[in-house]
Amino acid sequence: MIDVNSHDYDIVLKIKDENDIAVSRQMAKSFAQKNNFSLADVTKIAMTVSELARNIYRYAKEGYIYMRKKQGADKAVSIEILACDRGPGIENVELAAVRTTCCLRPTRSIWTNMTKVQA
Repeated sequence: MIDVNSHDYDIVLKIKDENDIAVSRQMAKSFAQKNNFSLADVTKIAMTVSELARNIYRYAKEGYIYMRKKQGADKAVSIEILACDRGPGIENVELAAVRTTCCLRPTRSIWTNMTKVQA
């Protein structure tokens, strides 16, 4: 697992049981709403976090999801989402990721940047 300073993030969620999937989805939804994302973007962010939590629970059994608000020089607001676990890993990094960043762009769209990080 990569070295993450939890104090650098607004939200830190430990995923260890199935209930944590729903909690993570709700926390992501609330965080996105608090940061004035559109309803469509809030839904996409919540779904992304929910799927990351589900994958942590399913494949690694335990891990963390970190979220923080970021603001660029152009004042565009984004939410960085980092999922960390000690699972078996991903065979094809082109199809999946352990780190995803969702950002609100001036076009009001969501994009994802996928990267695999190995410890």
